[in-house]
Amino acid sequence: MGNDEGDTRTRTNQTAAARMRLLTAEHLTPTRGAPTHGRTATMAHSPAPVDLDTVDYLSAARTEAITFTRRHAPDAGPAPADAADVYAWMDEHTQTIQPAAQDQRRTLEIRHALEAHLRIDRDDSRGLIRRHRCPRCHCLGVVWSEPLQRAVCGSGRCVDNKARPSTWSVYQLAEARVADQNRMLRTAT
Repeated sequence: MGNDEGDTRTRTNQTAAARMRLLTAEHLTPTRGAPTHGRTATMAHSPAPVDLDTVDYLSAARTEAITFTRRHAPDAGPAPADAADVYAWMDEHTQTIQPAAQDQRRTLEIRHALEAHLRIDRDDSRGLIRRHRCPRCHCLGVVWSEPLQRAVCGSGRCVDNKARPSTWSVYQLAEARVADQNRMLRTAT
């Protein structure tokens, strides 16, 4: 069980870090024109050379990971400056925390990876969301709805109490993924 759990933690950490690096590379490279969405510089100045929403997101994700680490490992050394490197730092300093807190850390890492993916691929044309099971019916029919900013279950049987398709936030998908991983680890032993 220890090796499987360590492998899962490493893969989750690497995925979050890889998504943050890709987001930084694709969206923080200076652009020639104005950003097409979100926050921009005032009209009195030239357009911001980068997507300011992405800068804000990377800063908030880094801060959230650092806050989590400091809450569970107050003696952790200084955090790395790069948002992508924070995940390895967080993993290193929180390996011995309680299982419930480890689940919270994995949920945070998966959620950050999904959020970064959706900033790169807004309509999920690469299908990362589709690889997640529906938290209610456990089918693989989940698709991303850009207008709703939520994942929608495509199963006709999976509806809420008003007969609308079940929808899920990125956090709920991440939480369900961690629960599925834990369930698989328990049944594998």
